[in-house]
Amino acid sequence: MQSRTLSWMTALVGALLIVMAFLPMSTPASIAAPARALTPTAEPPTPTLTATPVPPTATPTATPVPPTATPTATPAPPTATPTAAPAPPADTPVPGFADPAITKTVSVTTASIGTVVEYTLTVTNLGNLPADNVVVTDTLPLVLDLVEVTTSRGTASTNGRTITVAVGTVLPGEVITIRIVTRVNATAQPGQVRNTAVVTTTSPGDNPANNTAEAIFEIVAGSPTASPVPSPVPTPGSLPQTGNGGNSSALLLMLGIVLLCASLLLQRHKQA
Repeated sequence: MQSRTLSWMTALVGALLIVMAFLPMSTPASIAAPARALTPTAEPPTPTLTATPVPPTATPTATPVPPTATPTATPAPPTATPTAAPAPPADTPVPGFADPAITKTVSVTTASIGTVVEYTLTVTNLGNLPADNVVVTDTLPLVLDLVEVTTSRGTASTNGRTITVAVGTVLPGEVITIRIVTRVNATAQPGQVRNTAVVTTTSPGDNPANNTAEAIFEIVAGSPTASPVPSPVPTPGSLPQTGNGGNSSALLLMLGIVLLCASLLLQRHKQA
């Protein structure tokens, strides 16, 4: 059915095309003219083309190129020659010297008759060489009686009211301590009591400005103060000789206690 319809449509289109092809060729009779009545018309002459002269082309004038500036080499600044720094001077060696210095303190600021007054003397070598033959001297005031002298180095001796401590050699930085214990006697009157100690050495270079030291306290009115007097510390050569009796007694006591305890344990064991 479809093929048949297509066939028909194709035929119809073809017919229409044929009809349209013949339509321009059919001219009405009243318009057409006899062939002999037509006079040929002469063709107009072909115009001759006149060549128009072309104006000469202007020759371009070459513009001179300015010369290129040749760069001028700037001279480099001269290199500064490093100057060798002068070597620092060698350290000047410090000359060796010995310098024993002394300080002094007192244990009280006020005292009365019977008060115990204690002085502490300190000797230090501030130099860089040993100080040889160091000696400390201290003369007590009349109102003070000597009780005891001790020193961490050397030997102490007395001559009247003067105390002398032969310390010997003191190394750089070494510290020597001297302790002097006194008591205020009945001759004391109210007022200041000054006491000065002096240190000496045979080594050169000692500074005399630090060779003396002073301590001050004041006597005040009042009843005698019963101050405890420290027990003298015996020197190694004067230590009392002691036997073994005390040790033997303690040993026997311990053995007796042990035997008694053992006996009690045996009795309990038998009863059990």
